[in-house]
Amino acid sequence: MTSDRRPVTPRPGLLPWRGLLRQSRRDLVPLVVGLMVVAASAFLAAVVPQALAAVATSVVQDAVAASDQSTDVVVTVRLDSSYGPNAEIAAASAWVGSRIEAGMPADLRSVLAPPVTALVGPELKAGTIGGRPGRVRFVYVSSAAGPALDWVEGRAPAAAKGEFDPSGGDGLPPVEVAVSQETAELIGVHAGSPLTVQSSHGEPLDVRLSGVYRPADPVDDAWHVAPTLLKPQLVDGSAAVAAVGLMVSAESLPAAQLISFPTEMTRTFTYRAVASKLDAGRAEALATQARALAAGRATFDIAGSQPVVYTNFDAVVDAALARMAAASAQASVLLLGLLATAVLVELLVAGLLVERRAAVLVQWRARGASLLVVAVANLAEAAVVTAVGGGIGVVAAALVAGGVPPLARVLPMLAAALVPQPVLAVRAAAGSIRPVRASGRRRPVSAATARRVAAEMMAGLVAAAALATLIARGVTASAGSVWSDVVVLAAPVLVALVAALGLVRAQPRAAALARSLAARRPGAVPLLAAARVRGEAFSVAALVVACTMAAIATTVSGTVMAGQVDAAWDAVGAEAAVSTNAVDGLPAAVTKLDGDAGLTLATAAVIPGAQLLGPGLDRSVTVVAMDAEAFGRLLAATPSTDRSSSDDRAAALALIAAPNPAAVPVLVAGLSDGAAGIVRWGEERVDVQALGAAPTLPPQLGLTGQPTVLADRALLGRALGHEVAASHAWVVGPRAVPRLEEALAGADAQVTTREGWLAAQADAPLPRALGWLFAGASVAGALLAGLAVVLMAASGAKERTRAAARLRVVGMPGTAARRVVWLEAAVPAVLAGAVGLAVGMCLSGSLVVALDLKSVTGGRQAPHLVVAWWVLALPVVLGVLARVAVGVAGLRSRREPLGPLVRGY
Repeated sequence: MTSDRRPVTPRPGLLPWRGLLRQSRRDLVPLVVGLMVVAASAFLAAVVPQALAAVATSVVQDAVAASDQSTDVVVTVRLDSSYGPNAEIAAASAWVGSRIEAGMPADLRSVLAPPVTALVGPELKAGTIGGRPGRVRFVYVSSAAGPALDWVEGRAPAAAKGEFDPSGGDGLPPVEVAVSQETAELIGVHAGSPLTVQSSHGEPLDVRLSGVYRPADPVDDAWHVAPTLLKPQLVDGSAAVAAVGLMVSAESLPAAQLISFPTEMTRTFTYRAVASKLDAGRAEALATQARALAAGRATFDIAGSQPVVYTNFDAVVDAALARMAAASAQASVLLLGLLATAVLVELLVAGLLVERRAAVLVQWRARGASLLVVAVANLAEAAVVTAVGGGIGVVAAALVAGGVPPLARVLPMLAAALVPQPVLAVRAAAGSIRPVRASGRRRPVSAATARRVAAEMMAGLVAAAALATLIARGVTASAGSVWSDVVVLAAPVLVALVAALGLVRAQPRAAALARSLAARRPGAVPLLAAARVRGEAFSVAALVVACTMAAIATTVSGTVMAGQVDAAWDAVGAEAAVSTNAVDGLPAAVTKLDGDAGLTLATAAVIPGAQLLGPGLDRSVTVVAMDAEAFGRLLAATPSTDRSSSDDRAAALALIAAPNPAAVPVLVAGLSDGAAGIVRWGEERVDVQALGAAPTLPPQLGLTGQPTVLADRALLGRALGHEVAASHAWVVGPRAVPRLEEALAGADAQVTTREGWLAAQADAPLPRALGWLFAGASVAGALLAGLAVVLMAASGAKERTRAAARLRVVGMPGTAARRVVWLEAAVPAVLAGAVGLAVGMCLSGSLVVALDLKSVTGGRQAPHLVVAWWVLALPVVLGVLARVAVGVAGLRSRREPLGPLVRGY
């Protein structure tokens, strides 16, 4: 009995789902590899921008928090003293404050603390306080929360007895004030005691202490605005002074104003910037609003004097955003390079899949499947892999970054991962049926060659233009966004791709040269290996780009680490630096460390508020008296990346170490060279002669760009007739830090160590995040290069195994045959790795300045390029990996019998 059932033939145009599923199960390993690459790429594309956004907020907040009072928005409104003092000055100031509050921009106001109203009188003499000349000011502060304080003795200041006369009458009224407990102990007074205060004309004033208080909240904004109300400001040295704030209340304020008249009290309304309320997303807009206030473009509705706004909020925020722009550019260059490498690896995975399915694709076309069906079938498989891998990457990024990333950052990468497999599959299927061309209509080869050459030249020009733009524009190529100016930030990738293209085009001539050289050597292995060596375009591109990005990331990482060490030496100036405000300067035990068991110590004294007088010259200057000879030895003992600069500084210091009987030789900064004159401060005066420009001085001196006069401390003391006490010192040598701390035991001094500065810099949010990014990019680049080698070895495994078997058939030993086939994969891997490494090294030197790496190191100069030794071994490692991969890929095929191969000859 025969059956009437006929085999079911799939209709043309239908998708071969069953065959596709069988192929997917058979090629599960390449699919998993592709899925892992997609997941890693999606993770990087999602987590890097989120991490940068979080770090940007931390950088802005830290910058504002570290700037102390400079980011406060201070609105100054002059008192209307046309008719003399105002008996209702506190109420009038409260009304003015309400108008300022109403006119403050809402967005800027949201990051500012409640305002503090302060009225501060002129500085008045107050005898001697704590062994120093005393200076006091009447201070009135008012805020929504206080200031909050507890009365230790007495009560709050009250109004003067009797009716207040704004004109002053025949005399000045008494003023009741209050002081902090620390101030009262320093002066030695109690509630009810009179205070010694003189008017600006030297007349004694009737100032009475009504009470002594201690702050209920030491961090209250009122103390932030007027710190002398909480703690006296004590300055020692040649310009010693003790500054004390005398608190007045709303009731005693009119009398304090009368005493200050005709000199006006300074009235300010201070808004402290709250760092925790800031975020990087709106920081630029807030800085613009603050700048508009300070420039007077935004006004307040106040009759009379126009308020004047001062703030450094915009400058601090702009500097923080500039650092983040540099970080964004650095991260973008690495991220785009890694994503491009991942796309090239996806091409290799897709190529391996299509190679394994070549026969199936030909069969599909033979059975009538259209190219569209082939494309849709492979697109469906790629879509599943991409969706699963992308989902894993996005979920992992959300867990790490603490939030779902915007899909706009991930979709371009996922779209790029979808394309390779269907395109290569259609190309392979289309190649199975060759269309018949009519005679005489064959396209000339010269035209195709011309188009190819033109396209390659255009690619080279685009890469060169992108690199030149990146070098010229630097960090401005990334306006805080990973995806801005993609072509410019992808310049290293484009250059690497052009280098890979050049390597591919040079392969035929290089192979011919290799065959010519191999023919001169005995043995068949070199000649056969040279004849078979070839590098597929995608494999070469993936290896060159991966090695380029690994070299850039590793070099940048090493450069930043070395730059941080150099920046620490530059910032501290030695192993440790110490400063003090004591009248007698540093303890004698510190100065004796110079030359003690290998230690080198240099000292300096800073004298602020000096005056330089000369012909046509009258400038306020800061005098720095430094141990010139000792500081020269310190520079010689301190590691420096710019030894010529250190030598120049030592030579400049040697100029002021030579005695001059007529005048003290000095170096000046911010003044014209060659000036002669007199430097005067307090009761001291000395003749000076400027010999040149002062070199860059250590940051610990606290100089902020004001004119400086640099002299030798010994010569300055000889001219004054007494020693100038040293307030700063730097020490370097064996056990410098512990020995310095022993010498400072019990002394009031601040010590800054190089190791401490380096640890603080490395632990800052931005350097720490970029350090992880650089290290991760180095590892990722090396891993992608290794994966590209493995895929390259797996792609031609079957054909190489058969080639080895044929060589064995003709009599070549198995070891020699295997050496030929692994050299076929190892030589392109090593060569492409070496080219990528060379490209990365060349690009790294340009990127050091272009990417503003000094913003990461914290130094004042761009770091010097540092090449890690181990990255030079990357091409050799890739060659070894190629040998292992070829051997593993050929294990299964070696079991095939030699009979069919023999019959094939």
